[in-house]
Amino acid sequence: MTNFGESRDFLLVRGDKRLTVSVVGSRMRNYEAADPITMENPQALVRMVACVDKHERLLEKTIGKP
Repeated sequence: MTNFGESRDFLLVRGDKRLTVSVVGSRMRNYEAADPITMENPQALVRMVACVDKHERLLEKTIGKP
C-alpha cells in the first residue's frame, strides 16, 4: 500500500509459511494491477468480505485453500 499516487497492487502476500489474511469492508483503490491482491505465498489464505475494488464494485473472494 502507498500514499504516493498508485501502487502496483493493493496487497502483496509473500513468504512460504501458512498465513491467514482477512480483509473486511476495505475500499481498495489506487492500484494499477488487474486484481488487488498479489499472492506470492502458496501457503496463504486470503478472504475478502464486503470490500470495494478500484472500479467501485463489490468484491467478495477467497484466494488459496482453506
